[in-house]
Amino acid sequence: MHNIFIDMLSYRKFIILNCITKDDIIRELNNYSDIYLETNSMTFKYLILDKNTSKKPHDTIIINCPDTISFFTYHNLILWFKKYNSLSIMLNDISPRDSYYCFPEPNNLFGDTLLGYFNDKRKFILNCPDSINNNGTISIQHEINNVLSVDELLTKHELSTLYSFNTYSYELLTVSL
Repeated sequence: MHNIFIDMLSYRKFIILNCITKDDIIRELNNYSDIYLETNSMTFKYLILDKNTSKKPHDTIIINCPDTISFFTYHNLILWFKKYNSLSIMLNDISPRDSYYCFPEPNNLFGDTLLGYFNDKRKFILNCPDSINNNGTISIQHEINNVLSVDELLTKHELSTLYSFNTYSYELLTVSL
């Protein structure tokens, strides 16, 4: 097992949510900001991937997190949104091998752990409370062959739009966290 440092500025950071409305996102981010340790304003971009225009939950919404978001806050938001089947995708355009995805670990009783895989299928487990102090370091467990790479995951779930996110019409949401 070895550690890898995640430089958050080297990544484009996305959270994928299912069966959620725009109002749910605003409410959840505001609720999160009520308990957040730091105070500053962040602008999140989001893109709705279906044609649902009513107040019903959308099939999929992609949130593009700001460059300034901290390692802890980003990963903690994935846990915060877990009831919406949250999935994190971090794209590293300079070193695609270090792109990764993660999701709430389903067997964790405390609900504070993420399970993830790098593009080359290296596995990691991230305990969010511990990530406050580790400053963006992930411990690599081992390589697993029967999981999807980031590219395979994006193709399987028809999320290749992440590679060209900024070319789509997205909406902005500014929240004080």
